[in-house]
Amino acid sequence: MYPFERYMFVLKNMIRNKVRPEVSICETYLIDEVSTFCSHYFEPNVPTKHNKTPRNNDEDIEVKERLSIFKQGRPFSPNDNPYYCTDEEYNVAHLYILLNCPEVGPYIE
Repeated sequence: MYPFERYMFVLKNMIRNKVRPEVSICETYLIDEVSTFCSHYFEPNVPTKHNKTPRNNDEDIEVKERLSIFKQGRPFSPNDNPYYCTDEEYNVAHLYILLNCPEVGPYIE
């Protein structure tokens, strides 16, 4: 689909008055342009379509409570390929974490 056809679809969806579609498209387009122009002059704390935070914004969330065993800063695999454990390797890693992590000590006792 060409960009013109996509934009025509948007314009046709703007029609509110079926008797005079050209006027309806013009009015809706002008209202959208004016509201976009005015939104640039709002205070930063007023939510608009130009200053919305992304839907999955994880920038501000910082996990401070991490187990000491995971704070080493090394990648899990050397070449960034995913590594899938077998059940035996998973159980060995789980036992290693339970025995060597000081945060788990109170729960074991």
